[in-house]
Amino acid sequence: MDLVLSLAEHLPGARFLLVGGPASAEVEARAGRLANVTLPGRVTAAEVPAAMARFRIGLAPYGRNIEIAGHPVNTVAWMSPMKIIEYLSAEKAIIASRFPAVEELVQDGVTALLPPPEDVESWRRALESLLADPARTAALAARGRVAYEERLTWSARAATIMALL
Repeated sequence: MDLVLSLAEHLPGARFLLVGGPASAEVEARAGRLANVTLPGRVTAAEVPAAMARFRIGLAPYGRNIEIAGHPVNTVAWMSPMKIIEYLSAEKAIIASRFPAVEELVQDGVTALLPPPEDVESWRRALESLLADPARTAALAARGRVAYEERLTWSARAATIMALL
């Protein structure tokens, strides 16, 4: 959240929809001071498509350490970035942290932009580049959707598993 809120502070002309939660009091206070941030909280599974229809670029700023039940844990080696699969299926351009699990799903510059985790300046440049170039944003999203259909649908994944057996 710190990275996304930093981006919102640096890019006041961009709108940020932060779905999920509950947000900490600190995040709510910081987001509340930013006119370009909407913090609707959790949405149900049925509400996800409508929420995703509200944006063009999906951010997946995975940190080097993720808190699980209030304990910082390094989950990089075994994380499952489902958010990226959801963004691909919804044909959204993606900016995500460069980690091996992420690179199994998307290719930097082809189906997503992959700045280093927690590097606000690299994330800002990536986001600015997409905001300034709607055609590139749409092409990235379209290539991501094709990759999703070819490799990441349940049918495609089942076929891959069956081929291995």
